Amino acid sequence: MISGFIILPVVGALIGWITNYLAVKMLFRPYNPVKIPFIPVTIQGVLPRRKMELAESVARAIEEELLPKEYLLSRVNELQLEEDVLDILRRLINEKVDDKLPGFIPDSFKQVMKNYISEFIEEEMKENLDRLVNDFHDTVVNKTNFGRLVQEKIESFPLTRLEDIVLKISSRELKHIELFGGVLGFIVGLGQALLLLFFNF
Repeated sequence: MISGFIILPVVGALIGWITNYLAVKMLFRPYNPVKIPFIPVTIQGVLPRRKMELAESVARAIEEELLPKEYLLSRVNELQLEEDVLDILRRLINEKVDDKLPGFIPDSFKQVMKNYISEFIEEEMKENLDRLVNDFHDTVVNKTNFGRLVQEKIESFPLTRLEDIVLKISSRELKHIELFGGVLGFIVGLGQALLLLFFNF
């Protein structure tokens, strides 16, 4: 009787741990469908089997919830692209003037040239820059499908690499799931042993 009281919880813990261990492994394994002989059952890891659906769901969540087009547009507007482009042009003008004008020309004259060219280009470019930035906005908001890009990336991502990433990030939590199966199995086995003990008295 005492041996049964010990064996049942131990066996329950072992079964619970093995069950959860296999459940964790079967998130990814087997990568390819495996047909079981004599019965019409095919097994494949959950993520490999539903990789396309997962990619589509993640892409939709990113496009609709995490990075909607309106949010991207607002972030682009915050970048102040016009001013950044003008700053780059000013810097290039200064470099070219210093590089092209002979060294004997006074620095004061060079500075006048830089200011004149910068002001001229700034006036000429402002209208065109507005159009360029608007075109960029249109490309970001209407022509770039970020969700589709994410979906294609996930679909082409190697399963072995995906498994490595998931296990690296969640290894502790997955171990806890396996241990929880063992603890739960032990408790169930202990309950069975107590019931047997009770009914035998």
